[in-house]
Amino acid sequence: MTVTEAIHEHVLQAPVSAWTPAVETDGEARDWAWVAELTGKLLDGWPKGMRLIVRRERPTPAPS
Repeated sequence: MTVTEAIHEHVLQAPVSAWTPAVETDGEARDWAWVAELTGKLLDGWPKGMRLIVRRERPTPAPS
């Protein structure tokens, strides 16, 4: 999937209350990572029942 400018703008405008801590496969919260579901007109034209889940995460330094 391509992150369009419209999707990027929705991510930037999502309120703090929309974000939930991301969880690792072991059930532990992932440090500095959150997920949210985007809704509204952004999904006009998408198949019924489709969801758009986005993740934001602070960059981590590359291993040396």
